[in-house]
Order: sequence, then structure tokens, then C-alpha cells
Amino acid sequence: MSSWEALQPIRQRFEEKAWEPSPLNWMTYLDLNLRLPELLLMRVDKMSMAVSLEARVPFLDHKFVELAMSIPTAVKTRNGVLKHILKKAVRGVIPDELIDRRKQGFGVPVYEWYHTTFGKYVAKEMKEFCENTDLFQLEGVLPFLKKRGWALLNVALWWKQYIGPGAAMPRGLPGAVPVEAQPLTIPSMPLSAERGS
Repeated sequence: MSSWEALQPIRQRFEEKAWEPSPLNWMTYLDLNLRLPELLLMRVDKMSMAVSLEARVPFLDHKFVELAMSIPTAVKTRNGVLKHILKKAVRGVIPDELIDRRKQGFGVPVYEWYHTTFGKYVAKEMKEFCENTDLFQLEGVLPFLKKRGWALLNVALWWKQYIGPGAAMPRGLPGAVPVEAQPLTIPSMPLSAERGS
């Protein structure tokens, strides 16, 4: 199935229901139908529940979404300014420097963590990983630890848990069986039996 075949029913539903089938409304409709439920809301739910926090998403109240989708695109993006109405509504309530700052994601503060005891832990784990594998050389990895330490640490810990010499073996599994010890039997079947004769 192609990506268009997957999106086609959603696009058709959008075209049937949208009062203004603009590109902005199409992207919003896609986000509401795919990205929010399948990715973003699922992450918020998992991360908040992991720490016993009840998260709310007031901008996704169905009445609020209906109102937002009924506003003409030209009003939503006045003079190329995204979220024009929202920014205007909260100006004076929220500091201007927050309203007008550039968009930023929810990145993991790896660089900041690196300058704490966590940085020493990352360096120790990466040293151990590099010494026990031939995947990376420590000298090549060290310059990347300040900014990419989190991703590298995940690789190292995954290897340690599942592949390394002290990897935990799930109960009831005998371990890897050498290929030469596994008999390969292919049942032979007469051609007449295959054809149903």
C-alpha cells in the first residue's frame, strides 16, 4: 500500500466535510487524525502516567477545535504570522518574550546533563562499550558525548543488556544453539501429492 492509498480516505473525508479546504486546514485535519492520536498524545499519556501526573489538553476540547477549524485561514495567519489569534488573545497575560520567541521543541538537555555526574556515567559506559565491542573507538566517540551522549548511551546500554557478556538470558531459554547443531530437514513430497492428484 502506498502512502497516498493510506491517506486517500482521510483526504476524501476532509474534502467532503471541510468548509474551506485550504492547505492549512488540510494539515490541521491530518494532525488531528494521525499525528496527535498516534504520536503526540500517546507520548504525553505515557510520560505523564509514568510519574502519576494527570495531563490535560484543553486546546483539544472538541468545541474549541470546531471553533478553530471554522476560522478562515487568512485570519489565522495574518501577515504570515502563525497563531495570530492565539498570540493576540494572550498578549498582556503571558510575557511578550514568550509569545514572540522562536519555536522550540522538547529536547532532552543532554548538553546540560553532561556537565554533571551523569556525564561521568556516560563516559564510563561508553568506555566499557568501546572496549568490549568493535563498533566504536573511544577516541572517535568522546567528541560527540556532549551533544549526542544520550543516543550513544542508549546504544551502549542496549548492547550491555541484550548482547554483552553479562546479558540477562530470559528464563526457560537454553541460549543460542550453534548453527551446525541445528539439524535442517526439508520434507520431500512427491510432485503428484503437491498437485492434489
